[in-house]
Amino acid sequence: MARQKIKVYDKDGVEIKDEYLRKRILATRRIISKPRKPEVEAYIRRNRKRLVEEAKNQPFIKGIQWHLGPHQREDICDKLATQDLYGLGPGCYPANAYPDIPHDNCHCWDTEIVDKDYFKNYSPSEEEMAAIKKDPKYPEFKKWAEDWLARRHPEDRKDRKTSFVGKFFNKLFR
Repeated sequence: MARQKIKVYDKDGVEIKDEYLRKRILATRRIISKPRKPEVEAYIRRNRKRLVEEAKNQPFIKGIQWHLGPHQREDICDKLATQDLYGLGPGCYPANAYPDIPHDNCHCWDTEIVDKDYFKNYSPSEEEMAAIKKDPKYPEFKKWAEDWLARRHPEDRKDRKTSFVGKFFNKLFR
């Protein structure tokens, strides 16, 4: 007796006929439907708490974005990934308002939103520069940085006096 194929449907209720795609969807469903071990769940929660705490202490982090992971049915995660409560964009939250994991076995992930304008006028303090130069790996880093700058395209190299990286390297290596 031949095994009957499991039918797979997209969100609009249309049956998926492509065999490769059908198998990938079924495999993903098997993975996400299995509950995680409590140790793994605790590790994920600790990691997320650490990310949020670090983001709160970094002045160049504007917020954290919630990304929707694979899941079988609509749930609270869909709302968290699409709502824009703080004007940062869909699924984006300030670090102090970032939501906790709403349920076990959540496959969603997050990324930090970096404020690009923060680094435009950034200049490391003399204390920061002294700490970097005291590092035993400083000579190795200096060699790597000079090689990296030498390999850059000539058009990119001329911004060494104006770009953040250029200013930083110039200050670091003088």
